[in-house]
Amino acid sequence: REKIDEFDIKGNMYYSASDKKMDAQTWYGLVRYAFSFGKMKQWYNFYSVEVDHDRFANIDYRAIPVAGVGYWFFDRKDIKLMAELGIGWEHTNYRDDTKDGNHAMLVPRLFFEKQLFANSKISQDLIYYPALDDIGAYYRLRSETALTFALNKAFALQLSMIDYYNSDPPDDTKQNDLRFISSLVYSF
Repeated sequence: REKIDEFDIKGNMYYSASDKKMDAQTWYGLVRYAFSFGKMKQWYNFYSVEVDHDRFANIDYRAIPVAGVGYWFFDRKDIKLMAELGIGWEHTNYRDDTKDGNHAMLVPRLFFEKQLFANSKISQDLIYYPALDDIGAYYRLRSETALTFALNKAFALQLSMIDYYNSDPPDDTKQNDLRFISSLVYSF
């Protein structure tokens, strides 16, 4: 039902090696459902599950189920702007003997997309993950800025800058992980 139901599945993998030695291995997956309501269908509730893995940050897997509400300020072809607020639970299973982490999380998100030319757009997706039981001491931030050029109705070339920030990473891991990625995107 257009403008009422939204179902998203997203996944990515990242692997890199230097001098025949692996120096990065991560994967991420998201399943999300949103249901719009209200007279203009601007309000919506959503339910999502995120799962990720980062070998060099010592994370075997991290799972975050989240439920919340959001609001579309603009939802047009030329401009999109929405904000949402969710609450969830983060469970982190580490690769070594580190005790598993469990945190109640607040998950605010801001998304913006603007059409630049007929076949191109810029977008910004910003998600903040502060732990409710450790406010200010433990939080993560995920920012994705993308420039997308449509090649046809199904395929697009996308240039992205993705920044993952962790306020309390494992000892041998940096707080910031910045990536520049070029992708071929398929939409249906």
